[in-house]
Amino acid sequence: MNAARADEAFAAVSAKFLASYLRLEPVRATELGDHTHDGTWPDPSVEGEARARSFIAETRAALATIPAADLSLERRIDHAILGDQLDAWQFTLDELKPRELDPLYYTGLLGDGIDPLVTRSFAPIAERTANLQKRLEGVPAVVAAARARLGAPSRIHTETAIEQNKGLVALCDGGLS
Repeated sequence: MNAARADEAFAAVSAKFLASYLRLEPVRATELGDHTHDGTWPDPSVEGEARARSFIAETRAALATIPAADLSLERRIDHAILGDQLDAWQFTLDELKPRELDPLYYTGLLGDGIDPLVTRSFAPIAERTANLQKRLEGVPAVVAAARARLGAPSRIHTETAIEQNKGLVALCDGGLS
């Protein structure tokens, strides 16, 4: 495969990865400035994690069809970065298991999903309010996933999550800026 064709193939894989990643991780999308999914949450359930694992495997398979040696230098670096990101995501799911072991995962998810809609003025207040309302309506599903998935987290993680949740409630009580 020549470099131009390899670069084109990689561009297609990376574009598909980015679009799918932002859909699967809408809170990260909001943080990155993509507001397409501001009214939704990632799915922290077992089924949602299975979809993430499938997506990682599909992306790895697509990446494997593009030999890094055939890419331009810039795309070769991007190819390696994307592979490393997939490895890190897989490591988090397999080894760190935050959805099963760490209540701070859920506190962070909720805070990161609500905070920018409340504290940043990237869109008209009516639009941010509508997306905030949608996210708030989705909080019970995130909490239900936390209840279903968390085993016996450490005391320090639990106590810290409780304290952070108090701050999250205060943020929500403060209103939009």
